[in-house]
Amino acid sequence: MKVIVISLGGSVFIPNFVDYNFLDKFKELVISLKNYRFVIVLGGGGIARKYLKPMKDNRLSVNERSRFGFEATRLNALFLMKYFGKIANENNPKSMKDVKSLLKKNKVVVCGGLRFASKSTSDGTAAKLANYLGTEFVNLTDVDGLYSKDPNKFKDAKLVSKISYD
Repeated sequence: MKVIVISLGGSVFIPNFVDYNFLDKFKELVISLKNYRFVIVLGGGGIARKYLKPMKDNRLSVNERSRFGFEATRLNALFLMKYFGKIANENNPKSMKDVKSLLKKNKVVVCGGLRFASKSTSDGTAAKLANYLGTEFVNLTDVDGLYSKDPNKFKDAKLVSKISYD
């Protein structure tokens, strides 16, 4: 069985509301791919933004705000686990080893952040998982490429057309 790690941006399925139309199609696609297993790493989306804006205004530290984003990813993951039902894991894994173990018995393993680290991202977690599992990484986001900074917030953001490890 081939494994694919997907980073599912919270803004894709919960921009400001749960996009059930997207989720129905996404679930149908995942189920239809019989020879694959999936790890789906959730972002924080609208839920995280609703918490983070007032936290920044109240001058909480980056570390304190990061904790809210981390927990939002885990809440979104719990929601998606229940949405996928019996083909998915029942509880949030806390390590890459947990994810690997869950893949042995689940077609879909859903998670948010695995362990808290300030300034970490769900995309970073997904990329690390793909590397750990030696498999492909797919990033589903509401942004059309890699930018120098968030193009939804900064008009001067530049598309990075080519990148290397160096």
